[in-house]
Amino acid sequence: MGAPLVALVRRALEAGDLYGPAWRALRRKDPLQAAALEDPGEWTSAVAYAALLHEVTLLARGLDRLRALGYDFAMETLGAGGHFADLRRSWMETFGGTPTEIVRFVPHLWSVGTRANGEARIADEGRGFVRLVLEDAPVVRGSVAWQRMLEGSLEGLLVLTGAQVNVQLGPSALDPDRVEALVLWQTR
Repeated sequence: MGAPLVALVRRALEAGDLYGPAWRALRRKDPLQAAALEDPGEWTSAVAYAALLHEVTLLARGLDRLRALGYDFAMETLGAGGHFADLRRSWMETFGGTPTEIVRFVPHLWSVGTRANGEARIADEGRGFVRLVLEDAPVVRGSVAWQRMLEGSLEGLLVLTGAQVNVQLGPSALDPDRVEALVLWQTR
């Protein structure tokens, strides 16, 4: 994970009073992963990030809060005045602002924010749906916490299009090495 993205997620977790307790719990269980998060350098280990999100899930007593944090994170960083708001706005002006066009933005966001953590691509699209695939990302595939955070983030991003969306993200039933997101919305 890129240091700027990790710093933004850390701030979101701090705002929810979750980062400090989760990091301390991780430090007790796995000091090396906790140290990787405290001084990430340019890139942070995906394993350390997943371990932190697991601790957040335990503290939050479930995955719903992590999904909500992902949603809030997307709204804050990609919405008006957010860290990546200009990037999202530029994409929408160039390519359009429908959910399909915005989902096409996701592989670019993934490649900017991660390194050696899989590749996101559009697998299928049609009227009122897009299926997004994340390949070669075993850490994400093995982390339900990370999947819920991504699910909420993707939904938050898509709400910025003005559409009412439903995002379902999880391990692929067809390929054990993939994570898939199915994005659905009503069409007129």
